[in-house]
Amino acid sequence: MILAAHNAHLLKISSEGQIADPVLGVTGSTNTAKWTGDAQALMRDQTVEEVRGNMRILLREVNVELPLNLPVPPQNNDLLTFITNDGENLTLEVRTVDRQFWGLGRARYICRYQ
Repeated sequence: MILAAHNAHLLKISSEGQIADPVLGVTGSTNTAKWTGDAQALMRDQTVEEVRGNMRILLREVNVELPLNLPVPPQNNDLLTFITNDGENLTLEVRTVDRQFWGLGRARYICRYQ
């Protein structure tokens, strides 16, 4: 699907690797690619304020809109690799999946910088 506007291309969806812990008997793994290809994406930066106890923390998040017809839809904690129209490579981690625009053929993902 072609988005009405895009400023980046999604190149890869991968699941996050696991850190090894010999005490618990957990073997480590690297990031596993779930999908590779080229899909248009619309990315918008936003700043979110969180209150934790008596501290206010500013978090930089990215709203990413992707077409719904991807063979593998991104899930929480997946890593998304993009190349912007300016040529910059970015890897973002999916924090929230929002399918409110499914009728328009796209889904919104709230991501954080890796």
